[in-house]
Formats: sequence, structure tokens, C-alpha cells
Amino acid sequence: MNYISWLNKLSEKEYTHQNPDITNIKKALTRLGNPQDKFPSVHIAGTKGKGSTACVISEILKQAGYCVGIYTSPHLVSFRERIRVGGALISEQAISDIIELYLRKNREYEDIRNCPLTYFEMITLIAFVHFAREKVDIAVVEVGLGGKFDATNTIRKPLASIITPVDFDHTELLGKTITAIAKEKAGIIKKGVPVISAAQDEDVLEVIKNAVRKSGSSLYVHGKDFKCFYVNTDWTNKSQYISYNDKTSFYTNVPMSLLGRHQLSNVAMALKCVSLLKESGFKIAETAVRRGLKNAYWPARFEILGTQKQAIIIDGAHNPHGALTLAAALKDSPYRKNGITFVMSVMKEKNYRKMIQTLSGLAKKVVLFSMSNPRAADVNILRYIWKRHVNSKNIYIESSFRNVAGITRNDPVVCYTGSLYFCGEYLKYLKKKL
Repeated sequence: MNYISWLNKLSEKEYTHQNPDITNIKKALTRLGNPQDKFPSVHIAGTKGKGSTACVISEILKQAGYCVGIYTSPHLVSFRERIRVGGALISEQAISDIIELYLRKNREYEDIRNCPLTYFEMITLIAFVHFAREKVDIAVVEVGLGGKFDATNTIRKPLASIITPVDFDHTELLGKTITAIAKEKAGIIKKGVPVISAAQDEDVLEVIKNAVRKSGSSLYVHGKDFKCFYVNTDWTNKSQYISYNDKTSFYTNVPMSLLGRHQLSNVAMALKCVSLLKESGFKIAETAVRRGLKNAYWPARFEILGTQKQAIIIDGAHNPHGALTLAAALKDSPYRKNGITFVMSVMKEKNYRKMIQTLSGLAKKVVLFSMSNPRAADVNILRYIWKRHVNSKNIYIESSFRNVAGITRNDPVVCYTGSLYFCGEYLKYLKKKL
């Protein structure tokens, strides 16, 4: 059986078969000898910035000479992007070998199609087995959804738990209030494991503090226990300069490749994590930190491509918090003066009304992209909302990237946004053009 095509098919049910229970993944991992316990790890939850934070930690550790596994989601082009060791994507052969191992250990599921694991649980299992087989020095693991009942929460004793900014997202699964969502995210906090948090809403921070007290852990909060300062941005060379300090580390005027001031929070948490890892025995020189920040690359997060005549910005902002972050980055950049063309596709479960309202003040033209993804919002509904903010003559509906390129060819700044899945489709298109 072609396991890759089976996994791709299983992925279609990723959001329709959510169940707040990790019994099945725990049982499956136990039968495989609990591979998640065979390497040290860092565990990251939150609403925004998980991937960027994971990327920076991973790159710094890599520059320090460590073999690093990184597990993130969602992917942009291939689900193999989610599982990497030393920067290399997991191979299809490794995926097939691990699924075969799972079947041998679970004789009652000889037909993989009867497997009780969800798509994310199976990918998580593959990641943990792969990291154990590759004997990684450390793994940086990002939560898929929530925290308490996420498949990654089978990690029993990480070296550090990180909670990035918490906001409203996936409310149909995580809860309708910010405190309910925060409780789910705080579910990754373990007894005696230090917790690093972004600056949070007061109610969110109180939830985190309560969980920390109950677990007997220590808490480090951005802005209070460690700080990161913006210096300036060299837009020509696409580099942002920052300074950082905590009680044991101090870095000044460090260039980093991730653009936008919102990245300061992510980088600050990553650098605090590096400080804690150094305290636990990891040898990480300042040169590794500087190289890591300079080389860290996280696609479709305020990624700037294009030529002198046209800047193309790709940003996977997919909720109101992400739209606010994107708008702030655009306002802070030299691109806003020309007026921005937004090319957008959004998933229908998202609060796209608020996203459109946030971006509307920067929009000169809008192209709504009709995706075949069944989760995508109806472009006619999006057009109706955009018409409240932009002249209808400047709103287009398209289903071909080639046609979009034609419509936008004379526009100085074009921003593809609304969904990481959509940005992934656009990156696929660009790759085929090369």
C-alpha cells in the first residue's frame, strides 16, 4: 500500500474528527517503547509564533553543533516538512518503515486503513520514532492544536515548556473564552519543568501562573524576566537588528533574518530557552546564537520575494491576531506608501470579517483566490465584505495564479495572505515556474 497517499487522504479528516483524548496515541507509543522519552526536548504551545520560535531555537542549536529534530505544523508544500533532522526533511522511505513498524506492533490493525489514530497523531508518532532512530541530541516540538489533549503532549519531561501569545483561534475546539483557550495551552506544563511565556493578556497570564504553581515549576515572562529590544531594520538587505538580555545572557545589535517587530517576542522566548538549555549543560556560544538568528528561515511569515519593480510578500496570517501582526509589519515597512494589493484565500471557520477589517486600510486592490480546498471560505462572501472597504472595481476573483500574476503585474506591492495552506499552494506554483 502507498502510505504517502493514505496519509494525504487521512489529512482531509484532520479537523472533522477531533476528539479531546490522547489515549490512542499514548497506547501506540507505549507499544513502540515510548520513543518520545528517548531524547531531550523543548515543547511549544500558543496561538501565534510557535513555528518561528521553534525555528530560531532549532537553528541556534544546529549552529552550536547539535543534531536537532524539529516537528512543526502545518506544512506548506509537503507534510514531510513537518519532520526534520539537521534541516533535512524526513524521507518517504523512513515514513513507510515507521508505519510498517507500527503495524507489526499492532497486529489488530493489519490494514492501515483501520488504524484508530488521527492524521496528526500518526504524523506525531512518525516524528517521535524518527527522532529516536536518528538519535537526535534534542528535539524542538510544536503543539498542533491546543495543548492538554494534543498528541505531542505525550512528551513527559521536556527541558522547557514555551507558551507563545494566546488569542482566540479554533474556538469550536478549544473553548469560547480566552481563559478556556489558555487552560488548554497551559496543559503542556509539567511538574518541575521551567515555563517560558510571551507577554500575555492578564487573564491568560493568571491561568499560566496557576498551572505553574500547581506543577511546582518556575515561570519566566517576556518583558519581566527577559527582554528584547528593536534596534532597526535594513529593508534593502532584509535584515532586522535586535538586542536581548536576561540574568545570564546579553546580546546587542544582532542581525536576524525574520522580519517584523512581532518576531521580537518569538526571538526573545527562543533566546530565553537557549539560556535555560545552557544552564542544563548545552554548550552554546554567542557566535552560534548570532549565526542562528541570521540563518533562521521560516517561509510564508512576512517573507519578501520579487524584484526592484515589484515586492511580493507572503504571509500566512490566518486569524485576526495574525492579520493585526501583518498590518503592523506592513505599516512599519517602506511598502505601505505605494498601496498594497492583497491576494487572499481564507478558511471558512476563521473570523475573516475581522481579518478583512484589519487589512482594509492598507488595501489598494484585492484579488480573492478561489481554492479547491473544501475548507476554503466562499469568495463571493469575501467579496461582499471587502466591498464595504474597497471600491468593487478593484476587487477581482480568480482561480489561477497565472491570471493573478497578470492582474497584479503593474502593482508595486503584492501580498499573498489569509491561510498557510493558500500560501503553500502559491509557493508550489512558484516552485513549478523555476
